[in-house]
Amino acid sequence: MAAINWLAAHDLPVRLAASLSAVWRDKTIEMLEENPFRLLKFNLPFRQCCEVAKKFGFNSSHPKYLAALAFNLISQYCRITSSTLIPRSVFEKECTAMKADFSKVLRHAMEEEIVGYIRGEDGFQLEGEFLLEALVGQRLRNAMLRSAGEGSCMAGWECGISQEEIKLRLREFELTIPFSLTDAQRHAVVLACRINVISLSGGAGTGKTTILKAILTVLEKLSLGIDIYQMALSGRAAQRMAEATGRPASTIAKFCVDMARDNQRTRPEHCIVVIDEASMVDLYSMHNLLRYLPAATRFIFVGDVDQLPPVGGGLLFHHIMKSDFPSVELREVKRQSAGSGIHLFATAIRHQRSAIVLPDYQAKADLDCSILRSVDPVEISELVQAHGGSKKCATLTGMQKGKAGVENLNKVMQRKLGFERPAVRLAGGEGSFDYVSSTGRKFYLNDPILVTKNDYKTGIRNGDLGTIVKVFDEATEDGRLGLLKIDGRTIDLSVDMLDNLNLGYAMTIHKSQGSQWENVVLALDQGAIRMLDKTLLYTGVTRAQKKLIVCCEDMDLVQKAVDRGSVAFLRKTNLLQHLKADF
Repeated sequence: MAAINWLAAHDLPVRLAASLSAVWRDKTIEMLEENPFRLLKFNLPFRQCCEVAKKFGFNSSHPKYLAALAFNLISQYCRITSSTLIPRSVFEKECTAMKADFSKVLRHAMEEEIVGYIRGEDGFQLEGEFLLEALVGQRLRNAMLRSAGEGSCMAGWECGISQEEIKLRLREFELTIPFSLTDAQRHAVVLACRINVISLSGGAGTGKTTILKAILTVLEKLSLGIDIYQMALSGRAAQRMAEATGRPASTIAKFCVDMARDNQRTRPEHCIVVIDEASMVDLYSMHNLLRYLPAATRFIFVGDVDQLPPVGGGLLFHHIMKSDFPSVELREVKRQSAGSGIHLFATAIRHQRSAIVLPDYQAKADLDCSILRSVDPVEISELVQAHGGSKKCATLTGMQKGKAGVENLNKVMQRKLGFERPAVRLAGGEGSFDYVSSTGRKFYLNDPILVTKNDYKTGIRNGDLGTIVKVFDEATEDGRLGLLKIDGRTIDLSVDMLDNLNLGYAMTIHKSQGSQWENVVLALDQGAIRMLDKTLLYTGVTRAQKKLIVCCEDMDLVQKAVDRGSVAFLRKTNLLQHLKADF
């Protein structure tokens, strides 16, 4: 209550009281008045912290103000760029813009132990990010250097395996599949069975999932049933991995929640952790995951550095691939033939070739890869219908807003299907009424839908696509409004689900990672020029299995995205220094 009263007296959000008192308890007021800038670490804006600080005599020349300024400048830069450190040149420039002396700001920030100098990168890092990268790097190095059988009596099987036995088990696996593995794929399996940390990288369609299934099959036989945890950042990617390997998979977040609930004694002493779509895993998710894993953990990272980077901070998979950790890169594309237009276009993007040209769709409609020089939503809608509708053709775009953004495409394509269909209805005091979301969205019978949040009770996951197959005239007594069909399953549509659904006529490229469709229409509006880079374009292109149509008014937009390269590589981090070790 003291914290609530203090916050209210200074026009600050009283919701912070619980967090503050949980940290400092009866010393909360004392800690805040001694240094009001401590509120920065509870996400209070710098401007508000300054207003409170002035009341206690902290002006713009006070050492604690200058230290807080450093914290704020570094935090803002890292949040905007998804970096974990700020280069010296940028830090100096930001201090100058704030009319502050850089040397004084730096000195007081170091005295307060807010920042540390990163020599190799010639930059500065907040204490929290430094510790996270150091801990993640140390844990992975320890895992890599762990001797066979060390860390758990259950790891004893590692001591007895030979290369001949691995190859024998691998030959047994090959007898169960209708094709032969390449030498590179066999090498990946043998390597993954012999070492504790490995990365499998390769472009879309190079057989990463097939190799993963081979590795897990062989390891299960060699170890007589080791615990295997498959996980990914998104629910849809986890589901696709489970389908491909025939083994359970979950999101990283759900795994951590489940482990936190379990008794410490029931957690595994020895296990294999497989992380798919690893290029999208950020530093914070990885650190959280490592908290629940034993020392005797084997890691298999599966991903592609040319696909989308993490939304959060850091470049975990990219730096693992750059480090001395063993890795295998698969190069031979299995999804399409070497002469496929999709394959040639994707390869040109991946290698940042200049003067990329696509054949015109109207003239070459029978080709597997072409360009339609239009982003008119009506034309895109007709194109999708001509290629099997939303069940057989995915519509991907780089942005939410704009002419060819997700919102407008969904709106136009829903209207194209017509509004004579029954709408999802809610029960009210005077009868039922159509459900309308906060953005004015309605759902109708036969609308494709996209799940936007995991729901473990019903088993649907963020990124799942489905269709509304039945709409009830009015809600049932137990709150059911209709039926959804998702991945062959029929699921009750409830009121609680509605806010976690969006129309699924179109989706962002980010939402599509980890999935493939027979046909893909990729809409690229000029409005996406600031965010479109090689990784976003490459990810969208490689979602297509048989046919890709790029809708773009000017091919220069595609070329600029290719020439721009991967924006993620502009991020500044220090994880690579922590991963480096003499193996």
